[in-house]
Amino acid sequence: MVYKLDNWQGGVSVGGRKINNLIYADDTLIITASVEEMEFIMQRLQETSTEFGLKLNPNKTTVMIVDRQNNNQPHVGNIAGFKVVNKYLYLGSLIDNSGSCEGEIRRRIALARTAVTKLTKIWKDTAITKNTKLRLLNSLVFPIATNGAETWTLKKSDTRFHKSHPSRSLGEVSEQEKLASYIR
Repeated sequence: MVYKLDNWQGGVSVGGRKINNLIYADDTLIITASVEEMEFIMQRLQETSTEFGLKLNPNKTTVMIVDRQNNNQPHVGNIAGFKVVNKYLYLGSLIDNSGSCEGEIRRRIALARTAVTKLTKIWKDTAITKNTKLRLLNSLVFPIATNGAETWTLKKSDTRFHKSHPSRSLGEVSEQEKLASYIR
């Protein structure tokens, strides 16, 4: 795939540089400026794959349109035979066509709440110190809630929603007022 993308001049301009693909291990994200560009590059990739005896798996290949006008091309059902989706998981993060991080933040908080619930026996165990419970919360729950946070573009409402989560989780460990000083 890199073979065909090396000389391709399509994509979007970010900070004066053309970006048309992001590759991590065997995951590739192709970025184009138009539906026509995406159609062209997907057909080109299919042809190149065939030359090497490979085939793009339509069940593992997704196409998503994100545009600044926010109409997201609702009439486009597929591109080069691949289904167009509104959202998908990429490297463990939820990406949607609105460009908003709200869905990912809500998903992360739900995952963290599930982790807190699974640790209920520990939170209720009086033999375990509050300090140990806080260390467990910091090492087992907060990483789930904040994984990928460095890539989020937050609105004010997103930060309020995300900040409210640790307080709710800590309520299961002890009173919020006593533990507020422990929160990062």
